[in-house]
Amino acid sequence: MPPALDTPEEVAAMLGTLLGLLATFAVGLFGALAIAYAAWAKKLKPLLTETREAARSAAHELTNNSGGSTRDAVDRIEALALEVREDNRQLHRELADNRAYADRNLSEIYKRLYTLESANRENET
Repeated sequence: MPPALDTPEEVAAMLGTLLGLLATFAVGLFGALAIAYAAWAKKLKPLLTETREAARSAAHELTNNSGGSTRDAVDRIEALALEVREDNRQLHRELADNRAYADRNLSEIYKRLYTLESANRENET
């Protein structure tokens, strides 16, 4: 049981003691916060800043912009690949057309040659 606080001096002494304890706790808490802030400012803040900059750089590289990003380079390569693929298809179509033309010409040549050989055989007999 706490002692009876009968006189104003006892009440003042008890309040002084409680305020002293409260002040001690406040100073300790403030000190702990100051230490935590110092640790954050010294080690964690630069790490977070570096991480944020790396994330910004990665986001910049993966979004379309003025033409210098990795995403833009990939888009340019894909566009060139599509262009080369279409050129290749066009070349194959032209080769197929040329082959058909050559086959028709050879067929015509062979027909004429056969006709000439047949006419030559008839003239010899």
